[in-house]
Amino acid sequence: MLFQKLPKSVVVLAAFIGGIEILFSLSESASLFGFAGDQLRLVAIRDFGFWDPIFSAQIATFNFINKESLRFFTYTFIHFHFVSALISVVLTLAFGNLLARFVNNLQIITFFVLSAFFGALGYSLLLNEQFPLLGSSPGFFGFIGGVIFVLSFQYLEGNYDFDGMFAIPVFLLSAQIGFQLVLGGPSYWVADLIGFLTGFLLFPLLQFGFVNTLKLFHRLIKKLIS
Repeated sequence: MLFQKLPKSVVVLAAFIGGIEILFSLSESASLFGFAGDQLRLVAIRDFGFWDPIFSAQIATFNFINKESLRFFTYTFIHFHFVSALISVVLTLAFGNLLARFVNNLQIITFFVLSAFFGALGYSLLLNEQFPLLGSSPGFFGFIGGVIFVLSFQYLEGNYDFDGMFAIPVFLLSAQIGFQLVLGGPSYWVADLIGFLTGFLLFPLLQFGFVNTLKLFHRLIKKLIS
């Protein structure tokens, strides 16, 4: 009954994330597809994770039309462990459902895919990480960006108080950065931030077009500094 109330696109995304993690978990307890233990997850990370050295090689050879480019999207469905995948499923369902109040199913997929793409692109171009980019966080941060724009628009129309508007994304990004500083690891927060900004910009572009988006941001900035 719960899933019947959720948008189909959000359920499909969450099902892919959760389903792939279930396969990894099953392979850790019994042989699956000829793999046992962490082998299936490691092979998936190798073959479908986003690796900056691979993309750098594509840039060097100007060769972008090949299977390696699929890594810009496939990395979002692979996680390092069960807890990370579970968090991704929950946040994808939660923020995807919020955004779906204002956009259709195709646009939900567009938000997720483009936020993941630009998140990976920024991760590669702004950093020099040898560690693969994995996980759905750039995608659901795109959902958050879209929701935040809606709140910004409501504020612009005088229907919403701006205070605390950015509390959720700031908290999540701060937590991401904090965990990475304490535990170490790659700077995934860069991909998450770019995913958020992609969603924030994508919402008005899809709904109002480029010219009207420029006008909206001009009004919003003018109101903020007034």
